[in-house]
Amino acid sequence: MRPSTWFCTLTLVPVLLAVSSAAADRPDPGPIGLLGSDCNGNNVADVIEIAQDPVLDANFNGLPDICEGLSVDRLQISVSQGGTQTFLIDLTPAMAGRVYWIIGSTAGTSPGVTIGFTHVPLNFDGNKGYMAQTLARPNQGELQNTLSALDAHGRARASVTLQPDSDPALAGTVAHHAFMIIEPTGRVAVWASNPVSLELVP
Repeated sequence: MRPSTWFCTLTLVPVLLAVSSAAADRPDPGPIGLLGSDCNGNNVADVIEIAQDPVLDANFNGLPDICEGLSVDRLQISVSQGGTQTFLIDLTPAMAGRVYWIIGSTAGTSPGVTIGFTHVPLNFDGNKGYMAQTLARPNQGELQNTLSALDAHGRARASVTLQPDSDPALAGTVAHHAFMIIEPTGRVAVWASNPVSLELVP
């Protein structure tokens, strides 16, 4: 598929997503010190880590994304040079083998949508939008490993890639991604992660 069709027109494929009683465990927020929390327990306050490397907080809420379940390695991709944003899902070993599904939107994160009874922090961007594409085409084209199972540690890596010399009109687009934990039988959504951002620049 041509890179310029990354946000192409698609008809939303019907997906039955409802809620169940299962839930994913979020990491402990960690100790609270004079400078605030240290969610990953590395003896560096979260606010200091984020100040040193803003990519650690791709949803800009003051908490390192790795402590919320979903983090990324970069916040921007150039439409002229291309590139890949890598997602890291990091839950707990208790979540090993659970199915995850990364979806996206170009319409922001608030107020989000409810899928079944599960709140997903992504706004629906239309039946022909990017969310429709990520639902209809997981693991295809620019979307790699976006629908799969967590490993024995409750972790996974996935990515979205934009090829060089993509449509210049994409510059200025901001996409957000989040993942759902789903049950394979009936595609039942039981939990959703934090959102992370990706800005397309010239």
